[in-house]
Amino acid sequence: ETALKYYKYAMYWEMSSSLPANKIAELESKIKRESIDARLNRYIQIAERYFAAQDYPNASDYYKMAYKLDDANVNVRSRLSEIDTISLQVANLLNRGDELCTEVNANYEQCILSPNRLGIAQCGTRYQEVLDIYNQALVLSKNNEDTLKKIANVKRRIKSINENN
Repeated sequence: ETALKYYKYAMYWEMSSSLPANKIAELESKIKRESIDARLNRYIQIAERYFAAQDYPNASDYYKMAYKLDDANVNVRSRLSEIDTISLQVANLLNRGDELCTEVNANYEQCILSPNRLGIAQCGTRYQEVLDIYNQALVLSKNNEDTLKKIANVKRRIKSINENN
């Protein structure tokens, strides 16, 4: 399915070449020949690998493909529900971290330019709170690129504060 998607993109961008169209036809034919049960099992196996790696967006995509083939599958429905719950927890943590980070960022310039060492330390402590919240989100979803970027940004701020302290 992924290869099929990429060949469709290639066909869109390289309309003069017959290769993408030929590959699309070949892949669609293979997919049609595969039994529904085989496809269902393949989707579930792929989804389970993503789920085990805590890559919930990709796991969700494959569980949804399995769900389209068998909407009565209790295991698939359960995993989708579990992913929704985890995604909501991650989103709530990120929102909480973002709100606190916005608050601390508003005082960042004033903080690092302050001659008051206590104020600088408090600013560092607040950034550490933000970092702790983002790390909680990362524990729930290890492959969340957004969370990793946020953590890197907060660590840069903490390093800057420590250098100015």
